[in-house]
Amino acid sequence: MPPAAGRHHRTGTPTIVGFKKGWRLPIKKPAMANTVETRLPRIELPLAPDRRGQDRVLTRLPIRIVGIDGNPVFYPGMCTNLGRGGVGFDTSARIEVGKVIEFEFVQIVDEAVRYWLRILFRDEDHYGGYYVNDDGSEIRSPN
Repeated sequence: MPPAAGRHHRTGTPTIVGFKKGWRLPIKKPAMANTVETRLPRIELPLAPDRRGQDRVLTRLPIRIVGIDGNPVFYPGMCTNLGRGGVGFDTSARIEVGKVIEFEFVQIVDEAVRYWLRILFRDEDHYGGYYVNDDGSEIRSPN
């Protein structure tokens, strides 16, 4: 039968019943009390609503980045979501936010169709952007 916890009959300190009478537990307080968390109230933050005007479709389509601001490059990538207004993708290339990239989907159709995208955000290897014209001018109407 496993030992049970109890209190010493004279001192009131914790003991383990079932072993030698009066043995005390070696630790009376936790080694590292978390005094910060216990004093602060827990606040649940709301999730930010999705601000996109159009729905996105989750994908895993390979892409080729063939230009950055008009300069020819060749970087592979993976399109992770598609929408009417923009694209999300992963690539190991380092692209600055605000740059315009030219990309194409790999072997989706017989002829490659190219798209231009202004980079809106970067999070490690994940990027997102919105479609622009081939000269980098805005397609979106101003709000």
